[in-house]
Amino acid sequence: MLNELPLIKGKILIDKQLNKNNFLSNFGIVGQDTYILSESLRFNLTLGKDIPSSRLIKVLKKVKLEYLANKNYLDTQIGDKGLSLSGGEKRKVEIARALLNKKDFLLVDEGLSGLDDNSRKQIFALLQSLPQTIIEIEHIMSIEDKQKFDQVINLDTK
Repeated sequence: MLNELPLIKGKILIDKQLNKNNFLSNFGIVGQDTYILSESLRFNLTLGKDIPSSRLIKVLKKVKLEYLANKNYLDTQIGDKGLSLSGGEKRKVEIARALLNKKDFLLVDEGLSGLDDNSRKQIFALLQSLPQTIIEIEHIMSIEDKQKFDQVINLDTK
């Protein structure tokens, strides 16, 4: 889907149209690995794009990082590769980064791993409330969570 492997059969359409030129530009991603740079929280969220502080704070609140959502902390260096953040906080920063990009599709590949159960439920509910199409890849998902998707494709090879 993200050009990692060539398409062997079939085609991928968006709104019944095939557009290879900007297909990938429609995707945001929260991957299995969290990438945090040795920069400020602001830079880690925006990757250098000009996004108002008010919008950053709003998204940080959505991912339950409201205690980091102040203008003083936004411009503080968060340590070598986010050393001052916990694993769950790093994951939430990556999710916030994806939300700030406002893509039509959000690919979440084990994106909730590393979160405590309460945070995972809150972020899962947030993702479900988004207007974008969410493509979530999980190795293990509860029946309750599966029921919240429009479509579930099980790729179990057994």
